[in-house]
Amino acid sequence: MKRRLLSLLLIALGVAASGCSNRLRFKNMLPGATLENVRWTSPELIAYGPSDPLAPGAVSTSSLVAGSSLGSGTLSFDLVVNGTRVSLVGNDSVSVNSGEDTVVTIGADLHVHNPLLESDTSP
Repeated sequence: MKRRLLSLLLIALGVAASGCSNRLRFKNMLPGATLENVRWTSPELIAYGPSDPLAPGAVSTSSLVAGSSLGSGTLSFDLVVNGTRVSLVGNDSVSVNSGEDTVVTIGADLHVHNPLLESDTSP
């Protein structure tokens, strides 16, 4: 009886969690550049991209993102070209809608900045 109750509880938990899960993938559309440490950050969570470098034209495997209200977040990644690495952060918010699979394309039209080059303007 306890085993059956535990099984039913696990199934119910799985069904409830599946309603609040999303799949997030990243696509590299930068010719000659490899992406590493790709991540999407919102106030509530961080979704990491592939653990391996993302080659030009490649799409990462799915990252499971759990949460009922995802909304907008910031994209950040390391851009590697000919062995030279630079860390970049997207200027615009990237939206991830709850209950949907999302592919975030990183291409030449993405507006980014290097946070290490920003100067502190506070007095």
